[in-house]
Amino acid sequence: MPAVSRRQSSDSATATTTDASARSGGQSGRGNSGMAALLASGALLRFGAQGDAVRALQVALNRAGAGVNPDGFFGRATRAAVMVFQRARGLSVDGIVGAATLGALDTSGGQSGGTDSSTDSGGASGGVDPNTAGADGGTLLSGTPYLQRGASGPRVRRLQELLNAHGTGCTVDGDFGLGTHRALRIFQREHGLRADGVVGPSTATLLNQADRHTSQSGGTTASGGGSTTPAVGANEGELTGRPPLAYGDAGRRVTRLQQLLNTYGAGLFVDGEYGGLTASAVRRFQQANDLDVDGTVGPGTATALTSGSANPLATSESFDGGADAEAIRDAVISAAESHLGAPYYWGADGPNTFDCSGFVLYVLRQETGLINWGDDTAAGIRGRLPRANQPERGDPVFYTGGGRTSHIEFSTGSGSQTIGASGGGSNTRGDDPNARVKHGNWTRDGRSKSFGSISGLIRDKLSRAGST
Repeated sequence: MPAVSRRQSSDSATATTTDASARSGGQSGRGNSGMAALLASGALLRFGAQGDAVRALQVALNRAGAGVNPDGFFGRATRAAVMVFQRARGLSVDGIVGAATLGALDTSGGQSGGTDSSTDSGGASGGVDPNTAGADGGTLLSGTPYLQRGASGPRVRRLQELLNAHGTGCTVDGDFGLGTHRALRIFQREHGLRADGVVGPSTATLLNQADRHTSQSGGTTASGGGSTTPAVGANEGELTGRPPLAYGDAGRRVTRLQQLLNTYGAGLFVDGEYGGLTASAVRRFQQANDLDVDGTVGPGTATALTSGSANPLATSESFDGGADAEAIRDAVISAAESHLGAPYYWGADGPNTFDCSGFVLYVLRQETGLINWGDDTAAGIRGRLPRANQPERGDPVFYTGGGRTSHIEFSTGSGSQTIGASGGGSNTRGDDPNARVKHGNWTRDGRSKSFGSISGLIRDKLSRAGST
């Protein structure tokens, strides 16, 4: 076991000495005196440490909402939980536990350590009592412990009710699925939080401040799979172009834009996010209506869209990669490789962090325009594509174990080499340097493999590109 260093003040200070007494003092609490023993020891805990001090740390992290196994071993999961906590509390994010992190854990008392990943560093520091009655007759949502994709139960149902009260629609079913994740990310973007799809104290505080008139406006809810139109608040009924909308924007104004584009034949997935397909549809609309073709929605484009009498979208759609199947496959891999090194973040679908299915969807949807469906899992994508016996360049590789398909990557076309967002899992939120977009090899994974074919998507793309 590595020696544990002693340092003077904050976690960012440099450790100057190591000694057995510091290690012993940090591990002598045996869970009885918990945080008090850790604080008194002055020990520095890091990856690889083990013993009662680590167990006390894990218990404290769990009171703050981490959900790690209190096994007394400072492994990957514990390091990731420490880093998430540090980021949430505005500390130096190094995964090393010293006086500053221990002090923050001790003062949290299990009531304020829930996280929105980095979103809470400037937000509310205290959790909300989940049993406190809200002004709307419901209960306030607590961000401790945090909520994320895969959770279920009454707290998730309350989250969904509050999202709907804010006009970001999702089905109220108590299941934190893809539709709820996307609605939450839109809400976070609209309110200046990091759009990580995780509910901690800051997000919970803002959700609890739902406008009462919005909660009673009867907005349309979207299905759990995100397949129908999110609600649009009454104040978002008119698109003005002030301020302009452009690639990368998100929220109900983008939702309204997508709805209007669809009345002119865009066929967009209405998700409230201004991605590549939305930008392409805006350019086609501008081309058909003799507007400046810049992909940005300013007052002129907004006026034309809301007129109800504009020309439909231009039917010709060029493709930057060239009008042949091999060029499109090359474009898929080129787009995928442009993200090499991007962190793996559970539930993320770009543009800077990804999980495995989010990465594949981002490349196929925003960057190459081969699909226009919304979020889906690896298993869901597998169900949408025809099978291939051996993958071609750009075809998906699916990994199945224990009766379920749980991972997806792209074949690069170079033997069994792949590229995808891998190495993570449900507890990984951009904190593990080994979990990222990287090259792999499907023969080195013991799970069974199957291969999808994007040939049909490419044929459709070429057909659209060649239409006049």
